[in-house]
Amino acid sequence: MSNLSFRWYGPDDPVPLSYIRQIPNMHSVVSAVYDVPPGEVWSDESIEAIAQAARDNGLVFDVVESIPVHEDIKLGRGDCARYIENYKENIRRVARHGVKCVCYNFMPVFDWTRTQLDKAAPDGSTSLVMYMDQLKGLDPLRDGLSLPGWDASYEKDQMRELFAAYADLGEEGLWKNLEVFLNAVTDGFEEVSNLSIPAKSLEITYNTIRNPGLWSTLLTVILPIGVLALGLFAWARRRRL
Repeated sequence: MSNLSFRWYGPDDPVPLSYIRQIPNMHSVVSAVYDVPPGEVWSDESIEAIAQAARDNGLVFDVVESIPVHEDIKLGRGDCARYIENYKENIRRVARHGVKCVCYNFMPVFDWTRTQLDKAAPDGSTSLVMYMDQLKGLDPLRDGLSLPGWDASYEKDQMRELFAAYADLGEEGLWKNLEVFLNAVTDGFEEVSNLSIPAKSLEITYNTIRNPGLWSTLLTVILPIGVLALGLFAWARRRRL
């Protein structure tokens, strides 16, 4: 069963919880702690403040979007191990406050790509959009960070260093670091009961048949051969006719 949820950016969000709760069948809010730098630990007080605000409006805070992944984790360098431990601690903390789903983003540098946050629809509603023609030719190292929602916390020199580091890492290296991250942050959560956190692997696996019995042999070997033989027999008879 799925529940209806709505994104809420905290007390400074122009859409207050008192509005969100009026949406029919609304169940929960999707939020996060926005005043802590990526890689650091969220305080229990900050998490509880979101949960309490949701409860005060008849809602539930059970989805986090997102716990930011520090660039050192994505690049597999520097304080990567410490940041992974901090990430795991954040998972434990949000779980204690009722969160059941944690979203994450492993995109290099920029968490998303939108060119407009208030595209008006014919009915007057607004939404996020991305137009490729507005994006083409944009160089954040030359033009500055001009797209809505891009992280403006990096100085130009930091941006250049990150771009160079990701170029050296390459796509294969990024996938490998994602695998390391997923396996690390899904290990050692025996005390967490409300979050289902199975260990992940990005390796390709294949279905194999081990110790086949009579029925599996019949279904996977004999039956297909029999169907093929009947087809060939029918084809041969039609050819002679």
